[in-house]
Amino acid sequence: SGSPDTAVGNAVGSTVANMGLILALAALIHPIVIKTRSFRINTVLMLATAALIWILGRDRILSAGDGALLLVVTLAYLVYQYWTAKRGGQTAAEDIVQPSRADLPKHVGLFLLGAVMVVVGSRLTVTHGVKLAELLGVPEIVIALTLVSVGTSLPELVTAITSARKGHPDLSAGNILGANILDFAWVLGGAALASPLPIQEQTLQMDLPVSFLFGLVILIAFSLPRHRMGRGVAFGMLAAYVLYVVRLVQLGSL
Repeated sequence: SGSPDTAVGNAVGSTVANMGLILALAALIHPIVIKTRSFRINTVLMLATAALIWILGRDRILSAGDGALLLVVTLAYLVYQYWTAKRGGQTAAEDIVQPSRADLPKHVGLFLLGAVMVVVGSRLTVTHGVKLAELLGVPEIVIALTLVSVGTSLPELVTAITSARKGHPDLSAGNILGANILDFAWVLGGAALASPLPIQEQTLQMDLPVSFLFGLVILIAFSLPRHRMGRGVAFGMLAAYVLYVVRLVQLGSL
């Protein structure tokens, strides 16, 4: 729709919000303990994907070729996840509630309704996010990095709060890692194929490094002997996210 800054700001900003806001809130509600090696591997994959975006964006643009490469990365990631799940075979069949075929029309209808609402919602978000930027006199990417990115991260927020309140915050941590990898590889890759994406200096110098730093904190926290993200680390990440948003507002006001 001619708003490439919204595409970049939304994707990168969502990764920052997922970790600095949503995962931090989940850990504040209930400390997270994850000892599995696969979680640490996925954290490394997320960091590698963020680094790849930074490398590809050093020429200040994500081209269609870059987008194709990122979609290959997406496919490789999904194949790896499938292979890992098949090899692990950890899920007991008796623990899974199999839906009845009689419910198929209901699930198809709800799926299609949700898909339509996502498309309509995305159009409204882009259109009015740009209008907000114009009315407030701030750069489009600032709105995308804050309001739009947090708005599109609401599913992760609901998952995080629900799982944390039920004593399973590790579910939200895994969900956030996967969402971040797909934000970097699938979302930016698909958008770059639709239209070349300009990468601003701010994205390279602040937004991507902040996202990478949050990912590094997560990797270190779950690599230490306790394999735990406690409330102290969570509060530090949340405070860092608030400072990041304040800095965005300052940059948008210059």
